[in-house]
Amino acid sequence: MNEPFIYIASYQVKPGLLDAARRRVREIAELVEEREPQLSAFHFFLDESRQRVFIVQVHPDADSMATHMAVIADHLSAAWDELEVDGAQRIACGTPPDAMLTYDLEFGLELETYPTHLAGFTRGVEAGTRA
Repeated sequence: MNEPFIYIASYQVKPGLLDAARRRVREIAELVEEREPQLSAFHFFLDESRQRVFIVQVHPDADSMATHMAVIADHLSAAWDELEVDGAQRIACGTPPDAMLTYDLEFGLELETYPTHLAGFTRGVEAGTRA
């Protein structure tokens, strides 16, 4: 049985680039919704001070995360136009795929990992439903 892979991260938005960051995350969310039906959940949130973006992704397995990175490759390469690398907080629940580790090395990102799944479940969500 494949174990779920959950990615949680937060990034500081560069000063003056909140509108650009909003546009980018909306574009990414639309692309992911269209091209990655395997994802259980994919959400962006903004903190109260409107300076930090928080991301939650629930994948059925680590292979799904690798696929996700390929799907959004163009957006990943430009993500640092609006977001700060320094101060990024990133957590992987499950064993990260090689593509993610390679990306982290390239951009000098730290990833806190919790590779061992102890227990839990994921409920099905009817296709096309939005939170």
